[in-house]
Amino acid sequence: MKKFILVLIILVPALLASEDAFGQYNRRSKARLQRNKAMSSYRGGRISGGVSRFKSYHSLGVNLNASNYFGDIAPLSRAVSTDISFTRPGFGITHTYRAHKMVGIRSSFNWVRLKSDDFDSADPTLTESLPRYTRNLSFRNDVKELSVILEMDIFPNEGGAGSRLPFAPYVFAGGAAFLHNPKGLVPELGNDGNPLAEAGKWVSLKDLGTEGQNSDQYDIKPYKSLSYAIPFGIGSRFRLPGPFDAAFEIGYRLLFFDYIDDLSGRYVDPGAFGTNELARTMADRSREATSASGQPRQLTLVTEAYGGTSTKVSQIDGQPYPTIAGWGFEDDIRGNPNNNDQYIVTQIRLMYVFGKVRRSAKFR
Repeated sequence: MKKFILVLIILVPALLASEDAFGQYNRRSKARLQRNKAMSSYRGGRISGGVSRFKSYHSLGVNLNASNYFGDIAPLSRAVSTDISFTRPGFGITHTYRAHKMVGIRSSFNWVRLKSDDFDSADPTLTESLPRYTRNLSFRNDVKELSVILEMDIFPNEGGAGSRLPFAPYVFAGGAAFLHNPKGLVPELGNDGNPLAEAGKWVSLKDLGTEGQNSDQYDIKPYKSLSYAIPFGIGSRFRLPGPFDAAFEIGYRLLFFDYIDDLSGRYVDPGAFGTNELARTMADRSREATSASGQPRQLTLVTEAYGGTSTKVSQIDGQPYPTIAGWGFEDDIRGNPNNNDQYIVTQIRLMYVFGKVRRSAKFR
């Protein structure tokens, strides 16, 4: 009996220990199996015990922009016609909050320059573009844009900042408000043949009211310096070593007005500008012998195409004004009000990611 009790005292703890060890082994085997299954479908992100969990994070970036303009001062009268030679650089800053494994909320400030010139964009030998060459208008506009954009990733990032995908394509859309002020380069001589005091300077075309916005003779409201747009497009982020990401995207800006280039409708009677010869000159540049940049124009080709020059008398001030037939006088076509202006921004972005971006390997 004593031997039996002694055997029980020795065996029972041993059996209990072995059962506990066997249980731990089974639990570890199941956990290992779960991790293997999770890793077989791994797309990025942290896996702990077979369960993926996204952790939100922030990033701050700087942008290098390249901008192109679509509008009335373009090679052809088409919505997507542009002159890539007028691509201009810009810059910006961006903050992004990765709120979800597939969603980011981005706020940005961007400075972009838009520019175009009828002389350089339109070919006078082509019937379709000859009117634009004849018009001879040009502008530049420095746009300051503040936007809030929603990024939607194509592939989910199951983890946080430390488990970003190496390649993350996305689409985006949002809203933007921007300040703008189109300007024109003043020629040496005005339409009256006299030197202009502002020659060689970039002046605000909005302030001049080139389509009669400042005249009591026309019911045309001045356009506002503050306007709105819908940015949308596609892009992709790329994970860099350490806490850095890079991104490349192409974004289209859908505008709600047609004056980012300062033209939309028709010419007005030259007498509507009163004594402001600068405004009269910047409104109609069709008879200038040179372009805004000072290059000689094929003026003979232009005048022959439209039957030469003539003189018309203003119905407002009674003064005679020389003109090319169909250009520079009341109701002559200056722009196309049926199509709003647009611009496109191509962007390269470098971002610093806040959060735990490095993890030490664990050995067991």
